[in-house]
Amino acid sequence: FSKRIAPRSYQFEHPGEPDERYSTTAWQPVNEAHFAYQQLTVANPKHLLAFGRHISDSLPTNSIYFAGTDAGRFVVDFASLANGRPRSFTLISQNQLADGMYLEYLSATCTTEIRLLTNEDSSKSFTDYFADAKRRLEANQLKPGEHVELTNGRVQVSGMVPVMEINGLLARAFFEKNSTNEFFIDNQWAFDWAYPHFEPYGFILKINREPLSELNEEAVQRDHEFWKHQTTQTIGDWLGESTSIAEICDWVEKVYLQEDLSGFKGDVDFVRTAKNLKSPSGIYGASAVFSKSRANIADVYAWRAANAKTKQEKQRMSKAADLAFRQAIALGPAQLDAARDYY
Repeated sequence: FSKRIAPRSYQFEHPGEPDERYSTTAWQPVNEAHFAYQQLTVANPKHLLAFGRHISDSLPTNSIYFAGTDAGRFVVDFASLANGRPRSFTLISQNQLADGMYLEYLSATCTTEIRLLTNEDSSKSFTDYFADAKRRLEANQLKPGEHVELTNGRVQVSGMVPVMEINGLLARAFFEKNSTNEFFIDNQWAFDWAYPHFEPYGFILKINREPLSELNEEAVQRDHEFWKHQTTQTIGDWLGESTSIAEICDWVEKVYLQEDLSGFKGDVDFVRTAKNLKSPSGIYGASAVFSKSRANIADVYAWRAANAKTKQEKQRMSKAADLAFRQAIALGPAQLDAARDYY
């Protein structure tokens, strides 16, 4: 697939011109089937299937789900259709909102009534981003990795950051156009505008229609109990609020690096899905997926702590973020998001 078909597709970078025969909406189901197969055959699929089924089963009818990571998209897609029934929610790739061919595919396959983005919506999002990028370039306020230049008075951008920033604006337009639908997201790249709307929802995040002044204690406790169950089932019941980062590092070295499972009370299949720990770009399996999901939620708590209006709220969110980051590191130590953001 990767050597013979994908290089000919319009969707992937490759030398030369793409094969026009692959510029079709039929490419999307081929892509989805291949990557679901890849995700579920690279390691023991037990936990990845549980991940996909939990998300699929938890999403309300007629809701819209932005899928960002490979597992969050392709495994959830597989799980939602594996029972042979039509999917009751709309799954949208977080990374393809600017892809006209992908939007055509959505228009042909959506099972719920949703309002798709128009060319005007796309044009406005691009224009808004370029204007804002120019302003921030002149104010020396670009984000890390955001490559923006002025050439003869025109804004030129390159790299992944501008692409995902534009996708964020397109997602916001989608959110605003579909005001009666509930929205959820499996984050690969967090949208700045959505942080005030985010609320933990199992493995993923809910995007509330209105910004939340704070995350109430019920939501935090529900999230705590969900992830206490996940960590107990996967790595064992040893990591709590008082577990130090030094203790976590010692445990990680013993279990993941030395492969010493003496006294280990978790699921051996789970820790064995973490491959190539010394080469993070080669990570596959449930370990990395669970870690990324937990780190996404930890990041929301950290944002809440940084923007808290009271000392008490800052302390409450900092405490929640600290535990979530430590759980993410233990679940998948080679998933760099957790360690980088916690640091």
